[in-house]
Amino acid sequence: MPISTDDFWKLTVASGLLPPERCRELHAQFAGLKGAKAQANAGTLGEWLVASGVLTRYQVAVLASGRPGPFVFGDFVIVERIEQGRLAKCFRARYQGAQPALLMFAAGSADSPAETRALMDQLAAARGIKSPHVARVYQFQAASRPPYFVIENLRGQSMREAFDRDKLSPSAACRAGFQAALGLVAMHEQRAAHGNLCPDNVWRDELSSLKLLHFPLARPAWGDERLKPALADYLAPELNDAERAPDALSDIYGLGCMLYEWISGRVPFPGGTIAQKRARHASEVPERLDHFVPGVSEELADLVAEMLDKEVMLRAATASHVAHLLSPFTSDVTERRTAVPPRQSPQKIAPGYGAWHEPGWQAPPKQA
Repeated sequence: MPISTDDFWKLTVASGLLPPERCRELHAQFAGLKGAKAQANAGTLGEWLVASGVLTRYQVAVLASGRPGPFVFGDFVIVERIEQGRLAKCFRARYQGAQPALLMFAAGSADSPAETRALMDQLAAARGIKSPHVARVYQFQAASRPPYFVIENLRGQSMREAFDRDKLSPSAACRAGFQAALGLVAMHEQRAAHGNLCPDNVWRDELSSLKLLHFPLARPAWGDERLKPALADYLAPELNDAERAPDALSDIYGLGCMLYEWISGRVPFPGGTIAQKRARHASEVPERLDHFVPGVSEELADLVAEMLDKEVMLRAATASHVAHLLSPFTSDVTERRTAVPPRQSPQKIAPGYGAWHEPGWQAPPKQA
């Protein structure tokens, strides 16, 4: 049942979004609009507040449903609930009314002091990772009810969502792989393995720059988490052991699988059940990229094959090594040229240059 305008203003004050004085001022402005008195209801009032930039459409929808929120959490004010995509159920907020941020609520994640300490330790490790290619996590508000994480304001879509819409050229795929590798460099420098690399956990922002999603949006996969379909195509064969911890080398394997998919348009081992995929990752070598993708060089195919080596001791050893070898393939230049010395006329050769061509020239004696 629709609420009255008086109830709407009361809920707005109770929500903490606006003080009573500001509500009275806005009420007077709305009442003074032509035709407002005849059409005054919560719906038209809400539309006017949205058009005026006073409230967001999400805030108006919650208030019009008869609820005062909650919207205010410390210095953060909720402005939008994300309903779809990789960030579904997260909330966009503003810090002190200005700085945008992303809030992720963690109901039930801090029910005991031990769980809270573990989360704070993970937060400290995550905050130490500072790279433009790793999503930043800023703080965990354990005292709030419910507790919540504060994450940088992400705009864009996951690489799975992006790849479903637009296929990548080999150079664009290599640029994506290069940026993901730089993100891994930053994580591995802090002795942190991602442990859950798949296109769902790689974010492409509105400028096509990539960021790795990690704690708390994505956590290293253990046990049954490794049986999820989203991870089966990117899981290193050594992680078939449920007790083995992910590490830098398993991250490189996962990145290799994603790079293979972004270049070719398919995962290394398409089709089959999760068990079949895991068995193929452990025993089969995927077809080389230069055998079926036009324009892929032998050097690039060699690098991807090295990243996908079953034997960890033979796999590409570091993410920085991968980034270094990928960098030449990130441009659209299809032809690489080597520098050659300038051609000069024999008549204009400087003295001493090419002297061995002159008649009567003799080589200097060899030194003992």
